[in-house]
Amino acid sequence: MSATANAAFLQREGIANVLSVGKSPAARIENVIYERLSLTDEEDSDITTVMNKACDIIDGIASAQGKGKVLVHC
Repeated sequence: MSATANAAFLQREGIANVLSVGKSPAARIENVIYERLSLTDEEDSDITTVMNKACDIIDGIASAQGKGKVLVHC
């Protein structure tokens, strides 16, 4: 089971946000906010744009929640 769909793990670790880069999580847990950024595993993929967006999402969560935890899933 993926950590993104493991309710016990997410709750124990205090993770309320999941950022997936690439594929969407197979399952979603209630009360967890999921964000997804598309990135293909190709030689010409622009990882810089995706990483900048990921940092913006993480910064926004941290600002809104203080010390919010985000699981980044690739």
